[in-house]
Amino acid sequence: MAPKRSESLHQKKVSSLNPLVHEHIPPAMLANLASYKYSGVDKSILSNYLMCHYWTFMVELLPMWLAPNLVTLIGFVISVSSTALVLCFDVVDGALFDGSLRGDVLHGEYPAWVWVYACVALFAYQTLDALDGKQARRTKSGSALGELFDHGCDAFITPLLQVNICIGLGFAAGSIQQFIFFITVTSGLLFAIWEQFVTGTLDFGYITGPTEGLLLTCSAFLLTASRGVAFWNVPSLPSSVVVDWSVPLHTMLANAYLSIPDVHIYIASWGDVMYYFILLAVALTAFTNTSHVIFTPRVASHPRGIALTSLLPNILVLALTIAYFRTFPSVVAQAPFLLESCYGFFASYTATRLTVSRLCVMPYRPMSVFYMATIGCMGGPLVASQLLGITIDSSVLIGLLAFLLVMGVVCYFHLIISVFRQFADHLDISIFKINKIKV
Repeated sequence: MAPKRSESLHQKKVSSLNPLVHEHIPPAMLANLASYKYSGVDKSILSNYLMCHYWTFMVELLPMWLAPNLVTLIGFVISVSSTALVLCFDVVDGALFDGSLRGDVLHGEYPAWVWVYACVALFAYQTLDALDGKQARRTKSGSALGELFDHGCDAFITPLLQVNICIGLGFAAGSIQQFIFFITVTSGLLFAIWEQFVTGTLDFGYITGPTEGLLLTCSAFLLTASRGVAFWNVPSLPSSVVVDWSVPLHTMLANAYLSIPDVHIYIASWGDVMYYFILLAVALTAFTNTSHVIFTPRVASHPRGIALTSLLPNILVLALTIAYFRTFPSVVAQAPFLLESCYGFFASYTATRLTVSRLCVMPYRPMSVFYMATIGCMGGPLVASQLLGITIDSSVLIGLLAFLLVMGVVCYFHLIISVFRQFADHLDISIFKINKIKV
C-alpha cells in the first residue's frame, strides 16, 4: 500500500492533554501500518552462538496465551525496580547529594544482595526483551505496536540503567567521569534508532549493547556484589600496563575564547578499564550507525535532508547540557544525575518519536513542547549567567531541572499512551492480549 503522505497534511488531529483522547498521529497516516514489516540484522557473536539456544528454550516455557507486550512489560517493571532499589540506598546514605564517592552506604558497602538483584533484574530484562519477539512469531501476533512497545520500553530504561552502572562502578557523584559516561552511553541508543529511522533496518554488529554490553554489565554487578564498590576505584593494575596520557585540547583547538582543559586519560584500576572500554565501544558503534546513515540507500518515505538533520535538536540540547555542566558545577555536585537524566529522557523521547514516524511513514517534525521547555530551562540560565551576568541561586537551577525532568517523563508517557491507543484502535488489537490482527 502506498504511503498517504499528502493526504495526511490536510488531516486534522485531535490535540488534548488527555493521552487517551490526544492523537499524536494524523489519522490518515495510520493506514500505512498495513505495510509494516520488521527488518533487522543481528550479527552478535553471543546472540548467534550462545544466547539463542537459551532464548529458544525459554520461549517454549511461556504459555501461548501470554501476549508479547506483557512479556516486555514484565521485564520493564523488573528493571525499573532495580534502579529504584539502588537509588533508595544511595539517598538514605545522602551520597546522592553531597558529591562524595559512593560505596559508604550504611557505614560500609552497599549490601551485596542489592547488586545481586541488579544483576538478576538486568539479566531478566535482557531475557524477556529477547523473548517478546520470539513469542510474537510463535503466537503469530507480531505487529507494529509490538515493535513500538519494545523500543519504547528500551528507550525509557536506558537512562535508568546508567544510574545503576555509574553507582555500581563507583563513579564520583557529579564528576566529569560520571557525566561523560552517562551522556555517551545514553546517546548510543539514539544513534541506533536514528539509523533504523533512516535505513529501515535495525542493524546489530558482532558486539552489541543489548547482548554483549548487558552481559558485561551483569558481570560487573556481580563483581561489585562480591568485592564492593570500592573495588573499581582502587589502583590494581600492574605498573607495566598503567596508562597516563594527556591530550592538550586547548592547544589543538587554539581558541582563546574557550577555556578547554586538557583531557587526562589515566588507566590504573579495573574501573578505568571498564570506563574507557565502554566509551570506546559506544563511540565505534555510533560511528558505524552514522556511516550506515550516510552510505546506505535511504528509505523512500524519508527525504535524505530530513533524515540527516533529524538529530539537530538533540545536538543542540547536548551542547546546552555540556555548557550547563561546565557553568554550574555546584548544581551538578548537589544533584547528581539530574542534569544527565534530563538529557537522557530527551534522547529517549526523540528515539521514540523517530520510531513512530518510521512505523507510520509519517513526516518527522523535530519541534515539540518538551524540546522548547528544554531550551528554556537550560538555555535561559546560561544566557542570564554568561551574557547578562546574573547570579542564579543553585536551588532555583535545581528546581528548573527537576521540573524539566518531571515534564520529560510526563511528555514521554503522554506520547506512548496516545500512540499505543491509536495503534491498538486502528489494528483492532489489544495491547496485552492476543487476538486476531485486522488491518
